[in-house]
Amino acid sequence: VYWRGLEAGYGYAVNERLEVGVAAGWNWGRESDDDYELRGLSEIDDTVEFGPKLSYALTKNVSVSAQTKTDVTGNGHEGSTANARMNYRMVAGPGVVLGANVGVTVASEQYMESFFSVPAAAARADRPRYSACTA
Repeated sequence: VYWRGLEAGYGYAVNERLEVGVAAGWNWGRESDDDYELRGLSEIDDTVEFGPKLSYALTKNVSVSAQTKTDVTGNGHEGSTANARMNYRMVAGPGVVLGANVGVTVASEQYMESFFSVPAAAARADRPRYSACTA
């Protein structure tokens, strides 16, 4: 069991290398008056995201991990994200752990449209209409 920032989760060690689990987190959404650039755009309600995760240790210091999260309340962005990462971690001294990771995150069409599209009704001279999911 862990608590990190706005996310909590549980992991089960299948063996010494593989861990599977679930995680739940909070997504703050946005309000149109949060910033000038958001004025006129739809508000996105705060929401709880939930999904499975797994981690596999390649070596003592290197692991790979994956996680998906979906809006489970249905009143926020109503979409999903998935990420995959490679993680490096080393003990640098007593009580000091250094780490780095590289990864990629993909998002569902609903997530992208909620956060990044600009509908015609919200377009203005310095912010044209834009669809995050149209090629």
